[in-house]
Amino acid sequence: MPSKPTLREVRKDKELSVAELARRTGLHPTTIFEVESGRRSPYPKCRRLLSQALETPVAVLFPQFGEEKGNEFMGEGEREIRGSVEERIR
Repeated sequence: MPSKPTLREVRKDKELSVAELARRTGLHPTTIFEVESGRRSPYPKCRRLLSQALETPVAVLFPQFGEEKGNEFMGEGEREIRGSVEERIR
């Protein structure tokens, strides 16, 4: 069975730099680098922002945290976060 892609692999597959992903999420580039390298464990909000920006379910990017809202990109009460991510992408 093939392994799930890592955050870095998904980012590279989508041809995004760390700087561009940081711009889309509002996270600091160092935070993204540390999450990708395993030096930092991302908080739920960070996982959701990365999931939304990469259009990839949280459970795929971070399988170690288990299912979060059944593979959805957005959970209850997260409309504000999604709106702010979509504004940054434009």
